[in-house]
Amino acid sequence: MVTLEGPRQSGKTTLAKMAFPDKAYRSLENPDELLAAQTDPQGYLLDLPDGAVLDEVQRAPFLLSFIQGIVDDRNEPGLFILTGSQQFNLNAAVSQSLAGRTAVLKLLPLTIAETAAFRGSPDTDTRLHQGFYPRTFDHGLGYFSKVAGNRCRGGFVVYGGSRRRTFNDFVLMPYHRTLEMMNGLHGEMGPSGLDR
Repeated sequence: MVTLEGPRQSGKTTLAKMAFPDKAYRSLENPDELLAAQTDPQGYLLDLPDGAVLDEVQRAPFLLSFIQGIVDDRNEPGLFILTGSQQFNLNAAVSQSLAGRTAVLKLLPLTIAETAAFRGSPDTDTRLHQGFYPRTFDHGLGYFSKVAGNRCRGGFVVYGGSRRRTFNDFVLMPYHRTLEMMNGLHGEMGPSGLDR
């Protein structure tokens, strides 16, 4: 058995589907799948005689005890492939129920260099405006415009000028305040005070 852990949008589902294309796939983010698993956990798993990729298993940690029993009875490597977001509850449940029965692989999101290898290398502004989630980036959904629109509508009042300009001011404010604080420390501690 294999457990893929990692943050959202790190490629867990894609990797599991690509690596195990012949396995049945069940997403526990689907409300119907989750309800079926909650209603009859043992029956839910018995309907998967060849095992399956169980995606977002952190939503149904109660399944892990049942999976433990099946894995112990069948003794077939790779029967179940589990994916889940990194959460304390999932880590604890896997460590307790599946100790010694699963290989836990931690998947991180692609680095900027890895992303650039197959998507090109946009400039920093483009990266910040489009976001880093694969779908928003691939489809040019523009994280910046979504956040800017939300902030300008509800986060603060726009007084003349453009919404984008107001948003930029809003985003840069903490940066400028930090610089002011650092300058204040510099004045209190002397020129070499920050070097310590």
